[in-house]
Amino acid sequence: MRAWLAANIDYLLFTCLSVVAFGGVAAYLRRGCRRACLPRLMWLLIAGLLAVGWFVVDAAGRRRQETVQTILEGVAPTYAQELSRLGHAGLTLDTPADDPRYLAMIEAQKRWLAVNPVISDIYTFRRLADGRVVLFVDSETDYDRDGRYAGAREARTPIGEVYQPVTPALERAFAGESNFMEEPVTDRWGRWVSVHVPMRDAAGRVEAVLGVDYPALRWFADVRERRLAAIGLLAVVFLIFGGTSVALANARAQLQAREAIEGALRESEARLRTIFRNLPFTFWVTDTEGRYTFCNEPPGCAQLEILGRTVDELGISEDWKAEWKENDRRALRGEIVKTEVSYEIEGRRRYLYKVIAPIIVEERITGTLGVELDITDRVEAEVARRRSEEKLALHVSQTPLAVIELDLDCRVTAWNPAAERIFGYPADEAVGRPVVELIVTPEGRGRVEGVWRALMARTGGTRSTNENCTKDGRLILCEWYNTPLIAADGTLVGVASHVQDVTERMTLEKQLRQAQKMESMGQLAGGVAHEFNNLLTPMMVQVSLLADQYPDDRRLLAALRPLKDAIQQAAQLNQRILAIGRKTSDQRERLALNPLVENAVSLLRHTLDRRIQLDLELAPDLEHLEISKGAISQIVMNLALNARDSLLEKLPDAPKGWTPRLVIRTLRAYASHGSVGSTMPFPQPCQCLRVIDNGGGMTPQTRQRIFEPFFTTKAPGKGTGLGLAMVWNVVDTLGGWIEVESEPGVGCTFNIYLPIPSAPPSALVESVAAAASNGLPIATVRRRHVLIVDDNALVMETFRAVLERAGHRVTCAVDGEEAWRLLQQPGAGIDVVLADLNMPRLSGSDLLVRARALPFTGRFIIVSGLLPGEHAEELRRLGVDEILRKPIGATDVLAAVAPVASSPDLPVGNVNIER
Repeated sequence: MRAWLAANIDYLLFTCLSVVAFGGVAAYLRRGCRRACLPRLMWLLIAGLLAVGWFVVDAAGRRRQETVQTILEGVAPTYAQELSRLGHAGLTLDTPADDPRYLAMIEAQKRWLAVNPVISDIYTFRRLADGRVVLFVDSETDYDRDGRYAGAREARTPIGEVYQPVTPALERAFAGESNFMEEPVTDRWGRWVSVHVPMRDAAGRVEAVLGVDYPALRWFADVRERRLAAIGLLAVVFLIFGGTSVALANARAQLQAREAIEGALRESEARLRTIFRNLPFTFWVTDTEGRYTFCNEPPGCAQLEILGRTVDELGISEDWKAEWKENDRRALRGEIVKTEVSYEIEGRRRYLYKVIAPIIVEERITGTLGVELDITDRVEAEVARRRSEEKLALHVSQTPLAVIELDLDCRVTAWNPAAERIFGYPADEAVGRPVVELIVTPEGRGRVEGVWRALMARTGGTRSTNENCTKDGRLILCEWYNTPLIAADGTLVGVASHVQDVTERMTLEKQLRQAQKMESMGQLAGGVAHEFNNLLTPMMVQVSLLADQYPDDRRLLAALRPLKDAIQQAAQLNQRILAIGRKTSDQRERLALNPLVENAVSLLRHTLDRRIQLDLELAPDLEHLEISKGAISQIVMNLALNARDSLLEKLPDAPKGWTPRLVIRTLRAYASHGSVGSTMPFPQPCQCLRVIDNGGGMTPQTRQRIFEPFFTTKAPGKGTGLGLAMVWNVVDTLGGWIEVESEPGVGCTFNIYLPIPSAPPSALVESVAAAASNGLPIATVRRRHVLIVDDNALVMETFRAVLERAGHRVTCAVDGEEAWRLLQQPGAGIDVVLADLNMPRLSGSDLLVRARALPFTGRFIIVSGLLPGEHAEELRRLGVDEILRKPIGATDVLAAVAPVASSPDLPVGNVNIER
């Protein structure tokens, strides 16, 4: 930085003097001439000239330096080549002073200095092995150019004199780089700027460096001289520029003085016009004749089209014209007219607010002044706001959700019609009352207060489900969606709540869960029943075989009779389990409900305790229903027996005067719920079968579980827990619904709703029951080849024993795949296939499909203990001849095999059993 200041101090001083000079001129103009000043552009030009001048002066100084540098850099390589040619590389520290080569080099240097006065000195350096730099060839030098070599400074330098200082430029030259050292270096001969050129030997190695010096004082003096010359030229330019600027400033000041008054007048007029032009409303002035003398260009009407014209000349509609002229007449009479009007302008209805006032000058009316403000946006905004408020009010009044607004004290401030419908309180009765006292149960008030505190703290409570009470005392379950009402300044002003009555939905969800639970339990029960049937079937068949084999053994028959009864009871229990599993279906017909109920009650009377009063109340003229005889009988019997047990349990501890009573009633009604999974609409006209008892009743916890399979409150051994589960399954199968009302100690009421079919009644379907052949002698049975297919070895062996004893030929297969291979064998001669339905690898239904595709013309019998009604229909469609439901006896198996088409009889005793 210091070197830069030293090199440019002359121009910096010139710049400061120029700025001070022009500043003085500007101050003089401001004081001596009114309003005269140098323009801002002049100061920009001065700054630009000073910037350009710096480059010009710097270039002038550098031009001399570049000339000297060019000369030195041009001759130095030539001198280095010449010295190398003279054998400089062969010189050593021991070379004598009179060595011809050395002397030739000295003479060459002296000659070069003589012919080129720009150069001050020529010499060579060499670096020794120890790193020292020494002078080698340095001739006598006439530095002062007086023709003599006087003193030690101008004397020849001997070979080997150590040179100091060693500069970075000299190091670069020893490294093989030619360079110009612009920074001066001082040694014992003076102060110089130098050029260094590397000298190479025959092998191309740098063996020495040639140096050429130029006096540093002359180097800087040349630069200074050229810079001062350039500064002088700039000073002349600045003097011319300054004089011109002063003349222009004086002329400009005079022009400004002349234009000051005119400018002030124009400014005042322009300001006034600008004010009127930018008014947010139309403004006009008319004279006493109604001609427009001023107008601020109202929208859609140019000023030139209005000025100088009257209302009659504007070409507007007659109704507008009459209104305007009347307003002008009133204003010319001294009245200030204010009015709101609306017009259809360019297809849009515009709303305007007008004020027309008289212009009074010295108590004389000289015209009118009118103002017209377009208030269309404001009017439309007000209309839109009213419509929005009306829409919001309609939403609040017509939404099916209860909308309730509360103040900070939890008092009702708004109560919409849906809230009236849900809670039963009219709005005028609910508004102003605390909502907690109004619809919150005493048990739920603590929880609601916690929700309210969270809302007040803005930390939660936005959604909750509560049990609420209505005006008529009913308990309902409601979902509350609460929103704190926060004003623009962040203040909490109240709470808005949207409430939905979810009692019905929660009930349906509970019933759906019950249905899913029943379905899961039914699947489990069905699986157990299926395996149980496989155990009961061999038992029943073996008992029948023993009875047939020893018909005269009365002691054996007497012993087998209770065993057979036990097996039949187990089979009946299993059928009840299967019914719970929804794996069986009865034939549904168009039947009247009352006769079926009467038949069931007539059977029931013999089983009831005589102390129980049984009343039958049947509604007359009931429509026919799509039901089955067995279904109604099961419903009546199970509900009545369940009521009987409840009545007898209460009897020992009953109050005095209490009479056990059971009422069975039929009536028309509407079901309050739709059946889960059924096709019954909601709601729908129904017939209700009502069973009422005044027994011990049930707790709410018991009532929630009464339809679960195997759930019972009776003592061990007195109930299976299947009765009510079966009732639920039967009613659901019929598309109906059950409602239970019970209170501990009061009694219980079961309402069975059965939908009335919408289609007109058709002819009753006659029930046809096929009589089974129970006493067919074995000798009359035609012998057939039977293929038994069952994966249960016990069942398969039992069936084989029965059929072989009857004289049939039997072949057995443990699964469907093995049976399929046997059927495909040529000449198999199989007359009957007796196949289980559920088997591994290939089921009975799949085997049936393949057999009928062969085609197999024999009899195909399916045996199953787990067969839903819809699957039975599918099997009949596929070509099954008969379906046997486990457990079955020996006569059932023989009766199913007997009706085969004629074929040769097989001799008795000639039985071939294949496995």
